[in-house]
This record gives sequence, structure tokens and C-alpha cells, in this order.
Amino acid sequence: DGIVTTVAAGIGHYAVRPSGAIAIGPDGSVFVAYGDNRVWRLDPSGTLTPFAGNGTSHSGPVQDGRLATEVSIAGVNSLGVGPDGSVYFGDTGEVVSGGSARRVRRVLGDGRITTVAGGGLCGGFVESVPAHGACIGWPSGIAFDPAGNMLIGRVAGYHFSFRLLLRVALE
Repeated sequence: DGIVTTVAAGIGHYAVRPSGAIAIGPDGSVFVAYGDNRVWRLDPSGTLTPFAGNGTSHSGPVQDGRLATEVSIAGVNSLGVGPDGSVYFGDTGEVVSGGSARRVRRVLGDGRITTVAGGGLCGGFVESVPAHGACIGWPSGIAFDPAGNMLIGRVAGYHFSFRLLLRVALE
């Protein structure tokens, strides 16, 4: 009985090609991970603007503390909106010596980006370790429980066959 309608589309570079990651903000904004190493925001009036990422994939140091639209991000495949309205996403593309150090990043209300979990190289099971520097694998989903803890769906292991759910108590 429902009606299907298009909420965002385009032609060429600005066509919305979501990676599968989508989240809704408290004001009704729709956040979409786009195939050009960006997260886009579709505001309630229908205006589509870059929200995070500058369109380039990174391979250097993490750029925390800067405006989210100025930093390089890559492989965004999960999005979530926290209890305070901050937008969280899995940044899966950082290549470092010895492998990839995947992270969950947060964009604060002032537009600045920070890392909240991850950054460690994977070499074993994650349990009772600080969120910064932990191996979070491939963050495939982000959600929040009623207490405000972040839950990260994690795909790990060779051929992505092992799944875990990690809980991070946010400060």
C-alpha cells in the first residue's frame, strides 16, 4: 500500500550512488555514503551538499580536528547517527605499514571530524581494549543502544567470513 518516491538523484558526478550506507539525522536530513570517498547530506529542503570527505582516498596520517569536508576518507560502508546528532561512519581505506587501520569517525555539530574507534592493525581478537588503537575490522554497521553505547558490526577474517558485534562506551 506504500508509494515509492525518489528522494535524491542526479546526472554525472553529482548523481547519488550510495554504497548501501544511509542514516537519518534528527532534523530529517538523509546522510548517504557516496562512491567518491564522501558522505553527502540531503537536507529536508532537498539540497544535496558534501558532509564529509574531500573526494580523495587517503593513505597518510589521520586528519582529526579538521573540517570533515577538508579531509580524505575512503571506503565508507556504514553510517549511524548518535544520540547527540553527531554522524558516525566507518572509514575503511587507510593503508598503513603492515596493513589497513580501519576506523569509525565522528562528525561533530561544528563540522569537525574525529576518530572514536579503531586505528589498530588486526592480529587477534578485540576485547577489553581502548577504542582508539583497537582493531575493528571492516565496520559494516553502526548503531546505538539506549545507554548511548556505540555498536559496530564487524566483518573480519579471510574472505570476510567471521562476524562480530563490538560495543564501544563513548566518553
